[in-house]
This record gives sequence, C-alpha cells and structure tokens, in this order.
Amino acid sequence: TGLAEARSALECAGVILSLAPPPGPGPGDQGAPATDTLTELLDQLPINFPEPDPPGAPAGRSPFSYVFEQESNRLNALMTEMRTSLSCLHEALKGHLDLSDAMASTHRCLRSNAVPSSWAALAYPSLRPLSAWFIDLLERIDQVDKWRETEKLPPSVWISGLLNPRLFVMACRQCLAREGRGLPLTGVDVDFTVTKFDWEDVKGQPPGGMGWNVHGFQIEDASWDPEEAALSHDAWNRPPGAARLPVVLIHSDAATNFHRQGNTKDMYPCPVYVTHARGDSYLFSIDLPSLIDATVWVCAGTALVLST
Repeated sequence: TGLAEARSALECAGVILSLAPPPGPGPGDQGAPATDTLTELLDQLPINFPEPDPPGAPAGRSPFSYVFEQESNRLNALMTEMRTSLSCLHEALKGHLDLSDAMASTHRCLRSNAVPSSWAALAYPSLRPLSAWFIDLLERIDQVDKWRETEKLPPSVWISGLLNPRLFVMACRQCLAREGRGLPLTGVDVDFTVTKFDWEDVKGQPPGGMGWNVHGFQIEDASWDPEEAALSHDAWNRPPGAARLPVVLIHSDAATNFHRQGNTKDMYPCPVYVTHARGDSYLFSIDLPSLIDATVWVCAGTALVLST
C-alpha cells in the first residue's frame, strides 16, 4: 500500500539522516541528504482534506463528526505549513530564493532528523525523530481520511492517533447525554474498562449506548498479563504486546458495575499521558486490574502513554 511504501522510504531516510552531519547549509552547499529527504517528504505528503460542511449542516450529525472535522482542520493547517516551508526551502537550495533564517532552521532539522519547530507548533506532542514522526503523521491522516469516506467510526478508534483525544472522550459524553433524553452534560460521565480483545480482532463498535472501542495505550513500568487480564510485575519472558493494552471500552459510569462484574482484583487508577515525558500532558485515568497490591504501581510510577 501507499502507506507501507511511505513507511519503508522514511525508515531508510531515517538511517541516512542519522549518519548525516548536522550543520546547516553553507555557501555552495546544497545538503544532499537534506535535499533527498525534502523531496521524499514533499512526494509523500498527502493533499489537504476538503473543507468541511458548514456548522449545523446536515442536521442530526453525531458529536464524532465535530471531532473528526477538528482533526481535519488541524491536519490541514499542519500539512499547509509543511508543504509551504519545504517548497520554499527547495527553491532556496536551487538558488531561486534567498535563504531565510526559518529556511536554514528547517534545513538543519532535516539533516539532523528532527521535527522543525514551525511544524511541531501546529502538530501534537511527540518525542519521535522526524522519520518516525512523519510515518506516524501519515497514519493519523489515514484514520481521518477513512472516517471522512463513511462518517462511521472504525471497529476500534486509534485514540492515540487523534490530535485531541480528550475531545473524543467529550463526544462520548455528549452521545450519552443525548441518549439520556436531554440529560445535561454535567450529569453524564464516562468510565473505562479494559477488554480482552486486540484491536485487530474487533469486528465492530458496540450497539448504540453500550460504549465505544478505542486502542493505542502503551504501558510504562509494568506489563499486561493477557491471561489474567491484569497488570503484572513479571519483567521476564514477557509475551509479545505485553507493553500494549488491549482494546478499552469507553462507557457510561452508570454501567461500570455491569462491565466489571465478577472482578475481584485490586484496581489501580492508572494515569494516562500523551507522551512518556508525562509532565502537563495528563489526560485522564483508567482503572486497571492488578495481580498485586495496587500501591506497588503508585510507587513504581506506572502509567499509560499514547505516544512514545
């Protein structure tokens, strides 16, 4: 597929960039590694999404429509900045434009496999090098593109691929409020229950009102035992995917007891952050079953992150 080809090309570019010297262009220096990467990025960068429908049209659209329209708008702004800065730098390297400070900064980033600051300002928190960041961006664009084709949620939403995951959770609350026949949003809240399913095995979203499947949570400072469906402290012989949480069901907090019936394990309120830098990127907490006293995870600083 096109996405797979882009992944392969950018991974190769990442290896080349890691071996390239970081200095910016000097007189007569066209910076071959950076020029190759620049051309690769321009070739792989998709065209912008079409402008969304005016607010309120058509009537009866779900709150998730607003979520993905916001995603489209932010990705459009990012792609426009990327295309503009890369095109201008390309012209400058050919001698058709004067090289500005901003262009020189972008050039240095391309040579050192770093995300230019003007792109990062419009993007999302990420600690990835440029090659991996661009592959991640293409996957985010692909998720929004697939939603725009049908305006239906996939069987499981890649929540870590959303620029504003908190807005998606808010949309879940809005759906529950609507189903509650005009219940105020302040009177509705959601909870999270970890299922036993991998996202590749999920065939569809639950029926209306039963919740929404999401995935993309990575575990730090713990592992996940798929047999026990709980956090484990066993750091040895971890099975594949032990650092990845299965599909999480977002549902009404009024249904928490129903979804967790029969569970006698201790529960750890695990914080969720956007990146493993944590800091001010906190989003919300998810109660995770534990095979041992949950205070162990508090001391260990166990958390879930959406992006490495």
